[in-house]
Amino acid sequence: MKIDRKIKDIFDKIPFRNKIIGMQLLTIFIALFFSTAGSVYIYKKIAEEELRNQIKSTAHTIAENTGAAVLFFDKSSAEKTLQTSLDEHKNILSACLYNHTRELFVFYNLRENQNENCNERFNSKEKFVSSKDMKKISFSTQVIYANEIVGYLSLVSDRQEIKESTLKFFEIAIYVFFFVMIFSLYLSFKAQKVIMNPVGQLTKSVQKVLNQKDYSLTIEHSAKDELGILAKEFNEMLYEIQKRENILKKSRDQLEKKVIQRTADLQKATEKAIQASKAKSQFLAKMSHEIRTPMNAILGFAEILSEELKKNKNIKYISYILSSANTLLNIIDDILDLSKVEAGKIEVKENFVNLKKIFEDVARLFSGKINQKKLKLIITHDIKLPNIVLLDEIRIRQILINLTSNAIKFTDKGSIELSTKIEKGNENFQKNLILTVKDSGIGIPKDQQKKIFEEFTQKDNQDHAQYGGTGLGLAIIKQLAMLMNGYVTVKSQEGKGSEFSVCLRDVFIVRDKTINKKLKRQKNDKIKIKEGKILIVDDVDGNRTLLKAYLKDQKLSIIEAENGREAVEKTKKEIPDIILMDLKMPVMNGDEAIELIKKDQKTKNIPILVLTASGMKSDEERLKLNCDGYLTKPIRKKDLLSEIIKYL
Repeated sequence: MKIDRKIKDIFDKIPFRNKIIGMQLLTIFIALFFSTAGSVYIYKKIAEEELRNQIKSTAHTIAENTGAAVLFFDKSSAEKTLQTSLDEHKNILSACLYNHTRELFVFYNLRENQNENCNERFNSKEKFVSSKDMKKISFSTQVIYANEIVGYLSLVSDRQEIKESTLKFFEIAIYVFFFVMIFSLYLSFKAQKVIMNPVGQLTKSVQKVLNQKDYSLTIEHSAKDELGILAKEFNEMLYEIQKRENILKKSRDQLEKKVIQRTADLQKATEKAIQASKAKSQFLAKMSHEIRTPMNAILGFAEILSEELKKNKNIKYISYILSSANTLLNIIDDILDLSKVEAGKIEVKENFVNLKKIFEDVARLFSGKINQKKLKLIITHDIKLPNIVLLDEIRIRQILINLTSNAIKFTDKGSIELSTKIEKGNENFQKNLILTVKDSGIGIPKDQQKKIFEEFTQKDNQDHAQYGGTGLGLAIIKQLAMLMNGYVTVKSQEGKGSEFSVCLRDVFIVRDKTINKKLKRQKNDKIKIKEGKILIVDDVDGNRTLLKAYLKDQKLSIIEAENGREAVEKTKKEIPDIILMDLKMPVMNGDEAIELIKKDQKTKNIPILVLTASGMKSDEERLKLNCDGYLTKPIRKKDLLSEIIKYL
């Protein structure tokens, strides 16, 4: 392929006139070559045939004249006949005459220095035989007298005469070949001028038009052949181009004015979009802070109450509060943290979880709505489902909550069924896990079953006043399933219900009883922190009270500060072992306080754990650089103690 491309490139660079001459000469050369070769070949064949006819005629004449001599054993007469007949044929080198018993009777040699062996040339049949070196040819025939075979004759002829005459003919043919080639070259040069002159004139005119960009120029032509037609059409094309150029110039002038105006409008729109984007980010950050701050107190104090209350009824109520608050927190995370959804940066954090317990929690969460609508809730698990699997508990809960919420919302009678199914995975310790939520609700038309997985999209003609929703739930479920190496499918029939299945491939399972017991023991074990001094910095009294409640069972000396400036002063004075720092505070915010503490040689090595109400991705990236660790509000007791124990 590369060689063909190189040859094509070379051929493309050859001038057109040279291509024409070259093609003409190549055609003439091929024609002359084959005609010359054919002529020489035919001449040689004709000479060969003439020689054979001559030998054959001579052999038949000698056979007729020597028949009586052979029959009556008259050697002298036979020799004389041979000599007389062959003296006229200089090309015949020898002749051998045999009697009827095939014994040599007489022989004749033209050249005395050649001693031909007659027995080797003897052949009883009439035919020609060429020597191995193709220099000689022999012919054998029968000697007949009175209709009886009385002997045999063999003649050997030299082919040198054919070779010499063929060479002479070849020389003449070569002279003719070169003469015709030279004459053809001369005619080609003359002929190409007739063709190339108009072509050259046309080419110069085109180049002139292109160089000067003057489409008013025309090409002069007088011929009425194809070149004349081409020149005429080219002139018409130039006229059309000139006409369109004038129109285009007017349009370009108008377009430039429009572009200037549109650029100014776009610049204003861009500035507005940037301002809107900043406003959106500020709004999301503000809303994140404002929502997470009260959620911090709700979750925190509910967790403390769950540890202190003793009545089962109250504990049950608190568990409802915790479950609902956690669900609300997950929804808030998905709605407020748009940067994660848009950038595809939702993180999956796998841990050992009990799927059966998650199903029970989801059922407990929606028990009120299910009872209110008088629906039947069915939970079925595959008998092969292990107690412990390695999954992201938060994301699994989010998927089940969204699917169950949709099922209840679109089902007025019948049942809701939550089920699990285990299928074989790639390895023995891996299984394909299928989570299914089936309902007997209104169903989804077949032509809209793919559409509902798009963001902000719902079923056509859906009563928003009755069902509500933003159209984000299924889109988030689809994305979460993909992040966990899975996919979502739907089976639905309008008026008969829907079945949503989330298949997670190659989920790690835990069968070892020792691991299960260890996980239960870790869950029940309390985290113990060694003695130390901790500084809590937060302008909200409730937040400080919550943190002190989380740490009341630990042997820690607690110092409080209401703003960043107070925190800097108390850090220099008390030198705490760890600082829990809020960010948004009056007088001095947390970022400024951290910067001052880290610059001071005495306090720069004190670990600072930031407690922020912002869930924005940009804030997370910044906090990783400025502090030793951070937790996002609402803060769980377990998470707080787990972070503190890293430094104490």
